[in-house]
Amino acid sequence: FADWGEYWLRNIKGNQIKPSTYTSYENKMRVHLHPYLGDKQLDKIAAKDISKTIEILSSNLGVSSVRLIYRLLNSCLEAAKGRGYISSNPCIDIELPSTCQKKVEAFPWDDQKKMLEISQKNQKYLPVLLALEAGLRIGEICGLKWEDIDFSTSVLHVRRTVQRVSSQAEGAKTELIEGSPKTIKGLRTIPLTQNLHQILSELAITQEVKSSYVIQTQNHTRMEPRIINYHFSQLKKSLGIQYGTFHALRHSFATRCIALGGNIAAVSAMSVSYTHLDVYKRQYINQNHSYLINERR
Repeated sequence: FADWGEYWLRNIKGNQIKPSTYTSYENKMRVHLHPYLGDKQLDKIAAKDISKTIEILSSNLGVSSVRLIYRLLNSCLEAAKGRGYISSNPCIDIELPSTCQKKVEAFPWDDQKKMLEISQKNQKYLPVLLALEAGLRIGEICGLKWEDIDFSTSVLHVRRTVQRVSSQAEGAKTELIEGSPKTIKGLRTIPLTQNLHQILSELAITQEVKSSYVIQTQNHTRMEPRIINYHFSQLKKSLGIQYGTFHALRHSFATRCIALGGNIAAVSAMSVSYTHLDVYKRQYINQNHSYLINERR
């Protein structure tokens, strides 16, 4: 299985997916599938082997991760069946763990206010402001260029994302790549708040070296996600905040928008880009209730 999986991913599936997705799939095959199925002959893999693998994975991983690994395995074996290497796909009729949405955690409003106050004054923390006031993902912030911002209409266009992935080049472990968002919904237009419009306008004028990127390093090159994550960790430490990821900032933005009366469908399209609106509602409705109660207090 390991040999076929490597060939399938590199020569068949790899031509259909983004480099970042390739890296993710390669990691899942190596870490989660090879230990249990890697040494087995393709035509010797039975449904019971798949069920046992799913059972083991379910004891250590979340439901969504297990289902993604299953889909990857199913696609791999279906391709083997299509080429005559196996007579049937043993993934068929395998029972999967039931779906259970994890609760999305947003930062309490008091902590958001502290982060907003500092990020407005220190350019190093501008990515935090872009996440809290525009709902941008960390990769989208790294890929944001001045040409994406229309100050005359006060909107920001999300057109690209930046990620660090495993490199296929000899001698290189990882590389920074830039590309379009994974889905068409990732390409979106976001209205700027008055505060964000003013800060970005001033930065566009005062920036010592005109770089095409809004967020740049001291050498005026494109910033990468892990540096932004490091700066965010520094900010949390300085404020005594011991929880929450950078990704939680955009959830905080969405929660705040809806709590203040924003239309759920509009906020979904603008910030989080869930494919299914009902998923979005499930993610935020309970948290908004708690948020409003706290605000009224």
